[in-house]
Amino acid sequence: MATKKRDPYFDNAKFLLMILVVFGHMMQPFIENEQWNHDLYYTIFSFHMPAFIFISGFFAKSFDPQKRAPVATSFQKFIVPYIFFQWTYSLFNRLAGAEEHFTFQLDVPN
Repeated sequence: MATKKRDPYFDNAKFLLMILVVFGHMMQPFIENEQWNHDLYYTIFSFHMPAFIFISGFFAKSFDPQKRAPVATSFQKFIVPYIFFQWTYSLFNRLAGAEEHFTFQLDVPN
């Protein structure tokens, strides 16, 4: 069994992106004070997570079209939990008093 050799370039890139996540969350309370804080905050948040996901996905398991899951399995794994948790959050918001009426919308995540 061949062992994959890690590339330190991508490990360092992911580390830098994680640092940007922490930095962005720390500067969030200050984005209303100065325009450059606001611009820097939205610049960081416009690329750091997509870049992290792209780098992580690049090294994910390879895709084998012969073993792909049918649409029904994908539906059960992703859509059904989304609908369940969306309904649960909507119910919780109603019971907690955050919403006056029970509202369940799949296109507006809570």
